[in-house]
Amino acid sequence: MTVRLGPFALCPACQARNGGLTHARHRQRHVAARDQAACVDAGLASLLPELWAICRTVSSCRGDDGWAYVTPTPDTREAAAAWFTARRLRHYWGERGRLYFELRAAQQTLDPLLSS
Repeated sequence: MTVRLGPFALCPACQARNGGLTHARHRQRHVAARDQAACVDAGLASLLPELWAICRTVSSCRGDDGWAYVTPTPDTREAAAAWFTARRLRHYWGERGRLYFELRAAQQTLDPLLSS
């Protein structure tokens, strides 16, 4: 079964391993860091390699409301939350193990030039 959530295609490798998902709502960028690789929302592409240094994630997405989420694996949930806490970024746990955070603030933490 093919699933198209939007107009932006995942790379062929990610399409093959994502259970039928071929397209996403937001522009995708393939990111590889540490021992993880995935097509991710382009708005999260700079954040995930930093986060992957301390946790593993199974999904991520940005919303249209300025917030985004990552879903860390159960064994790395505490490390993921500690990463946001250490940077004084607002975050909260939502449904299905999702850790929601303010995307713009997180981007600015990684790249202060984004605040200008």
